[in-house]
Amino acid sequence: MSQNEEIQSYKLGGPMSWEAFKAMPLDLEKEYYHSLRSCFHVTKSQIAEMMGVSRNTFSTFINKMGIADHETYKKVVSEQWDLFCAGGLHIAEAKEPEPTKYDEETDVLRISQTNADTLREMNEVLQCEVDALKRENEILRAKVETVELIFAGRAPERRGKEPAIWSP
Repeated sequence: MSQNEEIQSYKLGGPMSWEAFKAMPLDLEKEYYHSLRSCFHVTKSQIAEMMGVSRNTFSTFINKMGIADHETYKKVVSEQWDLFCAGGLHIAEAKEPEPTKYDEETDVLRISQTNADTLREMNEVLQCEVDALKRENEILRAKVETVELIFAGRAPERRGKEPAIWSP
């Protein structure tokens, strides 16, 4: 390292603004994010709120950076988290969370517009598949009727009591 290179230092033990978070190298972003999630068991929304950005902005950034997160937490009421966000608790001082108390007023399912659009698209695809199956069922019914008409009641007996084609 030459004498002219600037050394960057980051305070990973306390609350951080969005700008400070984005200015860090990717490995430190991942470390900070996972530390918050594992120490406080908080949601992405809570981290975004601490940083002063929307959940969508934060989640989009996390996804684009390839930060994997397989844990799911509900929004919790935590004195430690509140103290941390206020700058009164260093992350290293945080204790393993006790079983969390859920705040029923804030424990609300929020589906972002993106998720709602995705669900609508999935619904349309499934509806098309259902419609195609209905058309196929109608075709099969017509074929069975045709066979029964051709044989005019001389069709071989079916072994089971169930109809050849199920009706909805």
